[in-house]
Amino acid sequence: MSPRSLAITLLVCLSPVPADATWEANVLPQNFTPVTTGAGVTVLWPSAVTTRFEIRTITRTCKHQPEACLLLISGTLKLQLHQSDIGEWQVERDGPYSLNLNHRWHPGAKAYLAWFPQGPFLASLDEPSWRGHLHGLLSQNPGKLRFELNNDSQTNPQMLQIMGRRKRLLGYETSNYDQDAAASPTMQVWIELDEGILVYGLTGPVRDVLQARNDFSRLSISMDSVTVP
Repeated sequence: MSPRSLAITLLVCLSPVPADATWEANVLPQNFTPVTTGAGVTVLWPSAVTTRFEIRTITRTCKHQPEACLLLISGTLKLQLHQSDIGEWQVERDGPYSLNLNHRWHPGAKAYLAWFPQGPFLASLDEPSWRGHLHGLLSQNPGKLRFELNNDSQTNPQMLQIMGRRKRLLGYETSNYDQDAAASPTMQVWIELDEGILVYGLTGPVRDVLQARNDFSRLSISMDSVTVP
């Protein structure tokens, strides 16, 4: 599968969505290089995400029926996932992210949540900080990274806003292209919350990522911010 067709197919991983809302992500032209001039500083993704979620299983009532939910807690942030929406994913207690998930039937596909409370990693999703992050990705993967998606809900109002918040959609592939190695795709949904930055991610071999794309879609769209005791 060519890089172009892979990027277009990956867009399907953000469907289905409610009929009145679409992701409307625009695929970037081939050999696109993002603008990184004007970046405040070069922002490097940490080698490990140190903030972990406390995980609880709770039962809530929905339409007069009990429903099992997974509650993710970090400080004042509380996120809720319906158990039915994570049925294809297995929660891993260890891993490099705040929440680590392996697909049950396509084990090469890894989904994750990375939670960055307000701090030094990324101050916001505004352009100077974002350009610093893109510059950091390029510097960490010299000659091995190809951007496929780079969309901002503030400039593309048709994009779905999870939890009613600003969102950026980033897709890229890493590969040693001069040796014709297999590409490794990564899809990320970045959400700016009052308490910090939340990142949903999906990565792995191409075949596994494509097989898991709809389950990742359901996972990313279903999460809610909640207030519970």
